[in-house]
Amino acid sequence: MKRNYKQWFLMLFTPPSLRVYLIAAEQHFPKVSVVMAVYNKAPYLRQSLDSVIKQNMANFELICVDAASTDSSLQILEEYSAKDPRIKVYRTSYSRIPAVTKNYGIARSKGDYVFNLDADDYLRFDTLKKMYIKAKETGADAVIPDLQTVSETGQNLPVYLSGIKGNRGIMLSNRQAVTESLDWGIHGFALWRGDLLRRIRLEEFGAYSDEYSTRVLFFDCRTVAFSEGVYFHRFSGKSLTGKLSLQLCDRPYATYRVASFLEKYSFNQRNIDSQHFAAFKDCCYLLNARSRLAPKDTAEAERRIRLVYNQIDMQRVRKSVCTLKPGRAAMWPPHGKVKKFLFALLTLPGWGFLKRVPLKYLFS
Repeated sequence: MKRNYKQWFLMLFTPPSLRVYLIAAEQHFPKVSVVMAVYNKAPYLRQSLDSVIKQNMANFELICVDAASTDSSLQILEEYSAKDPRIKVYRTSYSRIPAVTKNYGIARSKGDYVFNLDADDYLRFDTLKKMYIKAKETGADAVIPDLQTVSETGQNLPVYLSGIKGNRGIMLSNRQAVTESLDWGIHGFALWRGDLLRRIRLEEFGAYSDEYSTRVLFFDCRTVAFSEGVYFHRFSGKSLTGKLSLQLCDRPYATYRVASFLEKYSFNQRNIDSQHFAAFKDCCYLLNARSRLAPKDTAEAERRIRLVYNQIDMQRVRKSVCTLKPGRAAMWPPHGKVKKFLFALLTLPGWGFLKRVPLKYLFS
């Protein structure tokens, strides 16, 4: 049986008044703050909350921010909060930008480390403790657990990420972490040093701004480590970014912002080219798909797509298409030489032609 020597010390060598103070202080200054932004996640919320409550690390706080949910999410949060003082519930107005809700919770966090947990995802029972121990052992500013993708019903899907190609012992520099994240060879569900995350916060420019902010946070780390423990990430067609919607049209701008960030800090030129290509592919995909949006959203969708289209460096797109060793980019990679050649040709005409061309053949 494992002994808790800290508790034995408190019992034997401290007076009762000091003992009460130390226990209260431990509760007031948690080691880890878990921040959960919630909007209409009632079907998954109990599983997510239970996965935090059942962690084998007790000294945490769970900050839940409900963004004016219209389902029973708030009632579920209040039910759990009434049973566990570590759970704090806040209400805010709705924002189409998830980072706004997350930043509200981050600003109220007290933990030495902060972890963002999506309200439809969940953790293995030992994930917080494994990440925290690794952070203390290595001094890393970010610690990344394994990631298992699951279906809406919780069935494991093929994508499983662990360290760098299975190696959790490796430590990454800030620039290495940014590069590894460009094609999501590493994910962004990390335990962040609290003062770093509270200082930088998340950018609030669209539904996909987290994807940009993750790279900025990695860049501000001295080192990034990996730990045991599993983050279960749910692919759900009901999520904000998992279905075709107006919010999906924020994605090209997030990709373009990543490209600009890489260029500002002199990253590998192939990776910069590749991000311009990824932003261009996003624009092509969304132009093809916009007819499936609600009619009231079509004009706004085109405005957002064109905003990015006008900023993309088409020469970089062509370089990325034609190079033998393209940079690292994750979104809708076309397969085969013919499609890549067609993408290069599409950069030559203007916006008007791009709107009329049958792009569906590039994504079939």
